[in-house]
Amino acid sequence: NIITKDILSKKLSGEYKFLPIDTKYFKDLEVEILGLFDNLDEELDGWLIKSENYQALNTILPKFKGKVQTIYIDPPYNTGKDFPYIDRFQNSSWLSLIFDRISLLYDFLNITGNFWLHLDFNSVHLARILLDDIFGRDNFVNEIIWRKRAGAGNDSKYIANEHDNILLYCKNFQRVEFSSFQRGSELIENYERDGKGYYLLKPLNEPTLQDSPGLHYDILLPSGKILYGNQHQWKVSRNKYYEMLNNDQIVFKEDKVYYKHYIDINKGIIPSSIFFNTGFNSDGTKELKSLFGESFYNSLKKESKKPTVKPERLLKTILTISYNKSINNIVLDCFLGFGTTTAVAHKLGRKWIGIEMGEYFYTVILPRMKKVLAYDRSGISKENDVKENYNEKKAGGFFKYYELEQYEETLANTVYENHDMLITEDCKPYEQYVFMRDEKMLRALDEIDYKNNKVKVDLSKIYENIDIAETLSNLTGKWIKRIEGEEIVFEDGSIVNIKDLDYKLIKPLIWWE
Repeated sequence: NIITKDILSKKLSGEYKFLPIDTKYFKDLEVEILGLFDNLDEELDGWLIKSENYQALNTILPKFKGKVQTIYIDPPYNTGKDFPYIDRFQNSSWLSLIFDRISLLYDFLNITGNFWLHLDFNSVHLARILLDDIFGRDNFVNEIIWRKRAGAGNDSKYIANEHDNILLYCKNFQRVEFSSFQRGSELIENYERDGKGYYLLKPLNEPTLQDSPGLHYDILLPSGKILYGNQHQWKVSRNKYYEMLNNDQIVFKEDKVYYKHYIDINKGIIPSSIFFNTGFNSDGTKELKSLFGESFYNSLKKESKKPTVKPERLLKTILTISYNKSINNIVLDCFLGFGTTTAVAHKLGRKWIGIEMGEYFYTVILPRMKKVLAYDRSGISKENDVKENYNEKKAGGFFKYYELEQYEETLANTVYENHDMLITEDCKPYEQYVFMRDEKMLRALDEIDYKNNKVKVDLSKIYENIDIAETLSNLTGKWIKRIEGEEIVFEDGSIVNIKDLDYKLIKPLIWWE
């Protein structure tokens, strides 16, 4: 169905114009495809990494140190419950987990970068102290309140829990720049419109203004009721009121008087510390259902009890505020969950890094990002102010995904030996583990050239689909410029032949004592 025929020729069907190609299934074409790019890492839209996030952050730090503009994380809230992830830490364990990761994340930020930590009442007070220590109190920007659901819900026996807390810090308060919003569809949908433009209704009654006799006068309502001036203080004078009334700028509702506050949709607005109109958790759920279907969501719900999915509009608001037009805006999320951050970042034209260790990496996140490439028709996709080349006619994109070998997998390949080397006359004999050389080194050996004192290794003998280019890029911190057949060309001009690897280059990866 991909190819259609007409009288003159065969051509690609318009329906499949943006069919994502996963080179995992086209290994015979992979090198040829990658060879089309003159500056590979610069042209990538993102990196999707399956790994425990502390290990992943340590691995990629040399490559991305000081290059990230926005970090948003939505970690476990320390609620005492379990979801698809463990969320029943003691306070000390939770703080240790968060501190270790945020300390690393700090080094990823550029000098104008900003950090968003999404929590709720369970641990936000603990996190505030921790972040003051890492970023410094002077780099605290604000605590943002996000209204996460429309109603009180079932927990409203006392006081309903209707909001989450987002702590916002920056790398350097003197250098930080936050963008005002461009008025897009998610902002103007709550405005009304007439022939003069978009407006909000605001009360004409304004008791907080400095008292003035000219602001007290009677107003006759359409119902015949009179609002007496001795009981009300209006925002404008009597003459201004009648001028506004004649120009259809006064609105009467339920015996109250409002005026139309017009806005210029071509100008930005200053972001508020309260996010009211950025979607609810239920909207995130609807987006996931629209992508994968009701039955899939129900199976996910059964597996993970009650998955919470952040709505795309919330992340769009955050990424809009944190945008810096003068630099390369890389977005990083190392608690990726169901992939909302990377999906929104891609649609807005930001480079992104997503890290997640859960099995839904393959069942939700990767399929979701492939749908994003093909235009997913959900969330913010239908809005006019997503990136110019992300719409139903163009869509597209280019990202890499890979797994990192985990620490436990390395230990599984390690040889141990019982040894008495630490036994002394003052201590009772005991068995002591001694780490021997990792067997992987032996499996990777390809050729030993004694004459030239050179050892060649073949990493594909360890893992069939090992990505040598990305491995070396992470190890050295050098971005990949081109892949030309068996040669990797890095940004500094250095070249490595993957068929002629010297063990000295990759010894830190595979040699354990």
